[in-house]
Amino acid sequence: MWSPTSTSVGRSMVAGGREYRNLVQTDAAINMGNSGGPLCDIEGRVIGVNSAIFSLTGTNLGIGFAIPIDDAMGIARNLIAHGGVPWLGVSLLDLTPELAKTHGLSADHGVLVRDAIAGGPAAKAGVQARDLLVSVDGKPVKSTAELNQIVLGTTIGRETPLVIRREGKELTLRLTIGARPMQ
Repeated sequence: MWSPTSTSVGRSMVAGGREYRNLVQTDAAINMGNSGGPLCDIEGRVIGVNSAIFSLTGTNLGIGFAIPIDDAMGIARNLIAHGGVPWLGVSLLDLTPELAKTHGLSADHGVLVRDAIAGGPAAKAGVQARDLLVSVDGKPVKSTAELNQIVLGTTIGRETPLVIRREGKELTLRLTIGARPMQ
């Protein structure tokens, strides 16, 4: 008898030195050779693309992760049309009350820019380390996961407004969404 798998959304994992966010965690079996297959809900609708397994043993025993289907479709559209994935070129930290206090920030939302990668879209637009990124394309940013969703939903080459707070002043920068360099 078939039984549905359990899932949890909004999960993250680190693999190959890169952090992956907004993943669907599942107990569906993910083995070498079947990543890239669909993760379906109980009604047969595709809700994700099986992508990775976290295993302490190096075997197929562990926690499975899938890319949510909306993210996968946005990625596919950009890969087909532009040969890459939308990218800002920043390293970010979620804003916590402690982090806000440490950096003298009075904001209750936004993400802290840890670094703007030299030559990346954000650096070209004028974003600097310690800037507080508060909105992209008119959409408020409350977390790095939320920002990633906004960026994945944009198109490479599109110019978009980026609102930051720097030294107590709010600035609007014009950023052109770039393509993440393939490794």
